[in-house]
Amino acid sequence: MLSPVVAADSVASLISAIKSAPDTFTYGSIGRGSLSHLAMASLALKAGVSLVHLPFPGSPAVVTALLRGDVQMAVMPAGSVAPLAAEGKLKLLAVTSPRRSLLLPAVPTLREAGVAGVEADAWVGLIAPAGTSEAVLGRIHKEVVAVLGSAAVVEKLKAQLMVPIASSPAAFKAVLREEHNRWAPIITAGGIKVE
Repeated sequence: MLSPVVAADSVASLISAIKSAPDTFTYGSIGRGSLSHLAMASLALKAGVSLVHLPFPGSPAVVTALLRGDVQMAVMPAGSVAPLAAEGKLKLLAVTSPRRSLLLPAVPTLREAGVAGVEADAWVGLIAPAGTSEAVLGRIHKEVVAVLGSAAVVEKLKAQLMVPIASSPAAFKAVLREEHNRWAPIITAGGIKVE
């Protein structure tokens, strides 16, 4: 997401502008160590640019800072910024998901925009305590799949630009492992600590 005060209209033109004025571009996040922080740190690392991080207490504060030009850019949940982009109040340059969003099909991925290796896809999952029986896990999984498949839930999530994915416990465990492997090097390279 890009503030309207920034003249760039593509990821390439934004990176070019940042390279011409290092350490002057700021980005907002919803807090140190948040996905929005890690995604921007990853983008800076992969694009070879230097950015200044300004953490905020949540999405509304970051959006306000973007609108006012207090920060120039951010990676934010689509639901909090897509309506403002549709109104021309913010610029949506790319999505950080590995594939184009089904709900924002005209917006390219960062890879398509020329920055490979940055993938940050927000998700919500259920985690049970260690030692929970397979029978209980199976029952929870069955119920969650049924709820996520209901038309009412699908429509409510779609209105928030979210797509339900009812994966298996094994598939979700693999996602957690991938997330760890993706973010550990970014956290180490950036010296990122949660305060």
